[in-house]
Amino acid sequence: RRTFVPLIGRLAQVNIGDPARGIRPSVAAFTAEEAIVEALLDVTRGDALHAYFTFGYGELDAKDDTQDFEAGRLGNALEREGFRVHRWNMVEDGPLPEDCDVLAILGPTQAWPPEKREAIDAYLARGGRAIVAAAPGAEELRRSDVPALVEAHGLQISEGTLLRFIVDE
Repeated sequence: RRTFVPLIGRLAQVNIGDPARGIRPSVAAFTAEEAIVEALLDVTRGDALHAYFTFGYGELDAKDDTQDFEAGRLGNALEREGFRVHRWNMVEDGPLPEDCDVLAILGPTQAWPPEKREAIDAYLARGGRAIVAAAPGAEELRRSDVPALVEAHGLQISEGTLLRFIVDE
């Protein structure tokens, strides 16, 4: 199973503003954590749900709630929903375990070793479920394997600024 989570409307509600009246664009609500949890629940079913998060190449850490994105809060929310949350690094942990219900790839900023990419491709080829979020910076995105990974499955990530925050002083 696959699900699509739109940026505008689901991850964030955006007020596009009105430059003619001096109203700047703004984020009205940021609901990404809830949207990602719901997406993970949508693509997995079963009694013992295991979510594996790629780790070790700049990804957000779902087992640590001190990071800026607070990915650890996401991990905690998933555990409250019945998931067993794991970090996965191909080099240290070997191939993805058979109990992997969903693989989460949250913003890697470095290239993976070839065997990690091969393991992810094999997992997806056998019907594995994944949620992929690209790193926000263009340079970080270029260094990661995310564009090549999603393009192999018919998707494309393009660089650019969707929204720029301006803080009034």
